[in-house]
Amino acid sequence: MAVVHLQMKDEVAIVTLDDGNANAFSFQLIEELMQKLDEVEEAGEAKALILRGSDRLFSGGFDLKVMMGGVLEEVTKLVRRGRDVVFRLLNYFIPVITVCTGSAVAMGAIVLLASDVRIGVRSTKAKIGLNETKIGILLVPFGLELARYRLTQPSLHRAVTFATMYSPDKACQIGYLDSVCDSVEECMKEAMREAIELAKLPREVYAAAKKRVNLPASEAIKAAEMRYNFWDKDGLLAKL
Repeated sequence: MAVVHLQMKDEVAIVTLDDGNANAFSFQLIEELMQKLDEVEEAGEAKALILRGSDRLFSGGFDLKVMMGGVLEEVTKLVRRGRDVVFRLLNYFIPVITVCTGSAVAMGAIVLLASDVRIGVRSTKAKIGLNETKIGILLVPFGLELARYRLTQPSLHRAVTFATMYSPDKACQIGYLDSVCDSVEECMKEAMREAIELAKLPREVYAAAKKRVNLPASEAIKAAEMRYNFWDKDGLLAKL
């Protein structure tokens, strides 16, 4: 059963993550998401893209069955593909507006940090943040460097080291989100307004400007991976 769905509305591509559960970034979800991003780019019709979760939540993060499974080769493969998603979004050819339809945890929060515009639904149940420390996992370099890039400086230590989880309103204050709406429906309306406005930008100029603006974050991720020998068999990843 497919867990990522694509529809076109005018010149806006809408990609929905919905595995019927926690929308974990599993091998299947990642491969389907990358495939949909490829399809949108190859078709060349869309001028903006909305990425959203199900009506219950955005994503609970990486697939913990793999991350906690004790097989380093599988963990490495999954984390590499998650990194591919991040770099794809950071350099995507059209604006990416992500609608956080509920909780966004770990890799789910990282995807928010890699998006151009982030809109969240106001909910007392929703939590947004990087919970890796709480579950005994070190935050991957692409998560850490994106947190440095997008979160407010005073919040960074608490957000990363303490693995603090935030309500959508607080997440908006510190940089996980740009705005908050009262319902998923209102979030989607706001996302469409953003998409339609951003679609007016000249595509090639926009893409070039985006790459230049995001280049420091991309370079910081690569430098951190080298500094910690992240991908080596005895490097940081092996110690997660």
